[in-house]
Amino acid sequence: MGGIENIEEYYENIWARRFDIKSVITKGGTDNDFTKGRSLHPAFLFRLDDEELMDSIKEVQDDLSSFEFYDPFPREYLHITIKVLGFINEPKTYADDYTMDEVVQIAENAIDAFSSFKKFDITLYGVNIVPLVSFLQVKDDGAFGQLNNATLGIPNVRKRENRDHPNFMPHVSISRFSSSEDMGQLARYIEEKECRDKILGTTEVKSVDLVIVHMDGEYPVFEMIETYDLL
Repeated sequence: MGGIENIEEYYENIWARRFDIKSVITKGGTDNDFTKGRSLHPAFLFRLDDEELMDSIKEVQDDLSSFEFYDPFPREYLHITIKVLGFINEPKTYADDYTMDEVVQIAENAIDAFSSFKKFDITLYGVNIVPLVSFLQVKDDGAFGQLNNATLGIPNVRKRENRDHPNFMPHVSISRFSSSEDMGQLARYIEEKECRDKILGTTEVKSVDLVIVHMDGEYPVFEMIETYDLL
């Protein structure tokens, strides 16, 4: 695969399909094809902590919540995924299973993987939609893609061909959907409210977190494992 060469063009290609998609219902818990009953989902990510920026996101979420099927994610969930690892599952049963000891070793090896990365600024802008979520686009000059690529060099970290470098797409998921609906009405509303052009704000990425995402509640909850400060 050639990968994503122009992220802005890639976002626009996703938006171009807005009238041809139907929302996919996603709920909390582990009774689904993704988790297969597993609840512990380790991942590297950047957690948003800029209060002003999160207030701006909340305004957009509140506006779009006029649609009954629009289910906004809570404030504490807002993040940019850098790399998902799979699931902690002992004994290992599926191809993406890890033991806790393996995750601990990955956490140690990640120190070297992130050691040369400097802090950088990002801008969140433009609401977009795919069947599973609505999301904000990210302007980062490729920095998150470089972080994702760095994780692929950590021993025992497995690459997902369609999601990892060079096919990595940074984004902030801001909602899921509670019923299956044609996305045309929501897409038109996003355009009418100028949410496609809206700049939510800029923040500095100072660190990367390794967390275990607990998937067994109504919404995912993060358990902090390690924080890697950038230079």
